[in-house]
Amino acid sequence: MFDLDLATTPMWLMSFLAISDGLWIATYILCIRQAAKDKVYAIPPTALAANWMLEITFTLIYPPPPPVGYAMVPMALFTTFLAYQYFKYAKNDPSLPNINPKWMLPIFVLSCAMSMPLVMATTRHFQDNNWHISNFVVLLDSALWVHMILRRNDMRGQSLYIGLCKGIGSAGVAVAFVLLFGINHPLIIISVIVTAILDAWYVGLIFVKCRELGINPWQWNREPQAARPTLAAN
Repeated sequence: MFDLDLATTPMWLMSFLAISDGLWIATYILCIRQAAKDKVYAIPPTALAANWMLEITFTLIYPPPPPVGYAMVPMALFTTFLAYQYFKYAKNDPSLPNINPKWMLPIFVLSCAMSMPLVMATTRHFQDNNWHISNFVVLLDSALWVHMILRRNDMRGQSLYIGLCKGIGSAGVAVAFVLLFGINHPLIIISVIVTAILDAWYVGLIFVKCRELGINPWQWNREPQAARPTLAAN
């Protein structure tokens, strides 16, 4: 696995990685805040299940070296609370398919059960302290966030600050790992580029939706919205 030598790694690079991890923690905090305000979950459930299992795996089973390891515990705790918010508010999302509420918990548990062995197997295969699997999960996150804003056709559970923190944090972690470990595999490079494109698309969609709704995208305390007719099925 990749190991960080704290004695030889430049302090600026370690600080850059720590700040990028901090932006991901900020993303989770902002999602919790927005979900509580709008009474609707803020992270797509499939992405939530993958992130939750990733963070539990790298908190309890394969803890990465610092500073990445320091970020895993709070991220796992915040994701646990986001899972609670999903079960609490999923019924408030009319853009969800017609799923009987009693199936929401089993479906989410099944998603988690499928994600955990995939995370562990990928980590054991690449021997890389979570870099490959984290990269692919972030790519999944970005695609599902774009799908969520298109499906909902509104800004409930979402904000420009969430999009910026997630996008900048993801890009920062990718750049830091490439500089630290010299990762230049075409698959990784392509996935990083696609993730950046999806994150930029998501931020662009936020501006578009805010303009349609007459909302200032930079407004911190906007009023909760009512659901709009959906544009796409889940």
